[in-house]
Amino acid sequence: MQGRKSDLIICNDSGFELGCGEAGLDGDAFDTKAIIESSLKTPKDMHNISVENKQEVIKKLQVVGLVFSRFKMRMLTMGCPNGYSCRLRGTTTVIFSGKKESLGSDFGKAYRLIWKAKIKILLHFILQVDN
Repeated sequence: MQGRKSDLIICNDSGFELGCGEAGLDGDAFDTKAIIESSLKTPKDMHNISVENKQEVIKKLQVVGLVFSRFKMRMLTMGCPNGYSCRLRGTTTVIFSGKKESLGSDFGKAYRLIWKAKIKILLHFILQVDN
């Protein structure tokens, strides 16, 4: 897509865009950059990915958005089941301690969230919505 600067673009081998992501360095929950990225920028990019597709694809497509900062990660999903009105859903924010004692459990939290995103993407292909 032109005119967009996302930190992460998720696409398949043929270049079909399935999601996007934004990364931030600050871990502050009420940081202006974090609020803009999770509430405005990422959903707008997700919507743009949705509307680039054919009408029958839009109704089945679930676009994934990942918003992550220093010790936090959140997944957003957007779908347009009617083809004209989008539904945005978000997971609870996963918080990491950043301490080496809890590195294993922190990695597990991040892995589960990324695995949820991968399942959403795989369901897209199971429904055979690819170009």
